[in-house]
Amino acid sequence: MKTCPSCGYKNEDAGLKCGICGGDISGLKADAPSGDIRRKIDFDIVFLALLAAAIGVYFSVRRDLPAAGTHKKTPAAGSSFSNDGVIYTLEKMAALRFLGAEEKAATLAAFENLDEKVRAAGVKTAGAWLKARVIPDTAPFLARLMAALNDPAGPVRKEAAMETGLIIGFGIIKPAEAPDLEKKVRALMEDRSDIVKSAGYFLAAMSEMSGLKGRLEYAFRHEPAAMTRLYAACALAGLGSEEGALAVFRASLDPDANTRKEAVLCLAYTASPQAVPLLKKISASDTDFEAADYAKFSLNLRKQLAIINNKP
Repeated sequence: MKTCPSCGYKNEDAGLKCGICGGDISGLKADAPSGDIRRKIDFDIVFLALLAAAIGVYFSVRRDLPAAGTHKKTPAAGSSFSNDGVIYTLEKMAALRFLGAEEKAATLAAFENLDEKVRAAGVKTAGAWLKARVIPDTAPFLARLMAALNDPAGPVRKEAAMETGLIIGFGIIKPAEAPDLEKKVRALMEDRSDIVKSAGYFLAAMSEMSGLKGRLEYAFRHEPAAMTRLYAACALAGLGSEEGALAVFRASLDPDANTRKEAVLCLAYTASPQAVPLLKKISASDTDFEAADYAKFSLNLRKQLAIINNKP
């Protein structure tokens, strides 16, 4: 802008005469930018520089991302943030019932991740899909699940044992269809971790392997962990042991809520003729609503298993 020396009016830079008084301003230079304008110009320059930098970073990172459908093994160290995101995604995908190729590929890739938490999440997601019967081609998922029973990380072995036991219990596969299952169950039952060991006994209970009866009877009487003893009793009850069934019946009335829950679920697989009457009694409880819900679930599961196994 050009400020007229006569009247002080601010004219355009290209003006030759003042628009107010008509004075000659052709020889005047444009005013220097004010402090506010200068600060605005400086801010605009900084903003544009930051925007350019951000765009550069975006394209740099985007270029380094793996192409869709490809997965890289990455160490857990230094990547906890990204792994947390992967775990969160896997947990959310477990609830999906319409699966695309990308979801299935991502879950299968999780079994190969170097972070045991990602592998465990992959096991749970695969198990959820198998139980929901939403995977037409189950072979690759079952193969990964069976391999996870030998995973070097205890938490992964535990999740794999629990999920394998459940898909057997739900009639998705039969124990005979799982390669070397009895050998793997024996290894889990000998695990140094009580949590993994208990999961191994749970898998044994679901598998109803008569070849394990001697080990189950020993565990039922001598294992220090209460949950391991309960799963051993559950397995024996599934094999027709009245002693095992009686232990499960007693556990279904235990003061501990978690013990009651597990025992009531065990009754779904118990061969004893007393299992159904007891489940009906528990399901009608008006004091222990949680146990009643589990009892109703177990009764329904018994009916489903009877249909699957062609039993009356």
